Amino acid sequence: MSNRKDLENKSYRVGWIIWFILKNGSITKKDYMYEFDIIEKTVFRDIKEARDILEDFYGKTIRYDVLKRKYILEELENKS
Repeated sequence: MSNRKDLENKSYRVGWIIWFILKNGSITKKDYMYEFDIIEKTVFRDIKEARDILEDFYGKTIRYDVLKRKYILEELENKS
C-alpha cells in the first residue's frame, strides 16, 4: 500500500511541475521544494520525468538556466 501512495504522490508532484512551468514559463528548485517539502535528489528526478513528458506530449523541454538559477520552459528544436 505504501508503494502505491508513493507512486500517486510522485505522479501528483510531476503533474504539478508541468502545470507550474506551463503556467509561469519557469520554476525554481526553491519553489518546488517549498511546495512539497522534499529533498533535492527528489527534485532532480521529478524534473527529469516532467521534462520527458513535456517533450513527448507538448514539444517543449525544460532547461536549467545557470545565471537565473531556474528551470526554463523552451520549445524543442526540430531535428529535420
